[in-house]
Amino acid sequence: MKTRLVVLLFAMVTAFGLRTFQAQAEVSFSAGIEISSPADFYDPLAASGAWVSIHQYGRCWHPARVEAGWRPYTVGHWEWTDVGWYWVSDEPWAWACYHYGSWTLDPTYGWIWVPGVEWAPSWVSWRVGDGYCGWAPLPPPGVVIVPSFFVFVEERRFHEHHSGATHGYHCQKYRDRDILAKPHGQRSRQQLYGGGLCPSAFR
Repeated sequence: MKTRLVVLLFAMVTAFGLRTFQAQAEVSFSAGIEISSPADFYDPLAASGAWVSIHQYGRCWHPARVEAGWRPYTVGHWEWTDVGWYWVSDEPWAWACYHYGSWTLDPTYGWIWVPGVEWAPSWVSWRVGDGYCGWAPLPPPGVVIVPSFFVFVEERRFHEHHSGATHGYHCQKYRDRDILAKPHGQRSRQQLYGGGLCPSAFR
């Protein structure tokens, strides 16, 4: 039975046009808040975090009220769609920060989100091997993904709901150079819909 995901904020329906992406795989959803400029995020995200100015990126955002050790793409779960693995999260800003833009770790503010206007089911880099699957948020162009940005789960637990940065994750696996040396799927921002575990593993 298909799950219907509605990735919309009721309060924003009147503010933005809607765009529908029909997924014919295991999830069908309406995604879409029509974004034409990074400024479209400023007011909607203000209540859930703070906007700060970062020299090389301009105006960026970081979340408030997150647990110690929090990192992007750790509170939620993966669902397969015909455009790739879609990150589902109840975090109130998930509609924006996991489907647009990029993340990087700032020495002053911690994890910050750099706005972007291109939608995707997720913006991550994948690593798969040795019975584990790992992912890390894609940073802005020109920034190298540090190995410690990856989190790993056992393949059998990949499809579970994860409730935090330490829930079921094996962060020490980033020291396994054999896994890190083998990118899985496309890392291009234009062709990022691949990667992750084969969905047939869960059927």
